[in-house]
Amino acid sequence: MYEKTDRSKFEIISIVSDSPSEELKKIIDEQKIEWPQILSNDTNKIKVNYRIYRFPTTFLINPEGVIVAKDLRGKELEDRILSLIK
Repeated sequence: MYEKTDRSKFEIISIVSDSPSEELKKIIDEQKIEWPQILSNDTNKIKVNYRIYRFPTTFLINPEGVIVAKDLRGKELEDRILSLIK
């Protein structure tokens, strides 16, 4: 999806938790992950504030910052993303 979409219309951001930075860097390098990774910690409390209890959890957020879908996977996720950015 990341390579198929216009960056001005769509962005992927990963929220990471409980991963040592060395391990995270290794995964990013191995998987060739190009999108931003944000660490949820005790200061920003992203996991708590967005009620993220499992990984992956997906959110589709519109340009106004409203969550328009949560926990979509596979083809359903791809179809929803493409419909939102058209």
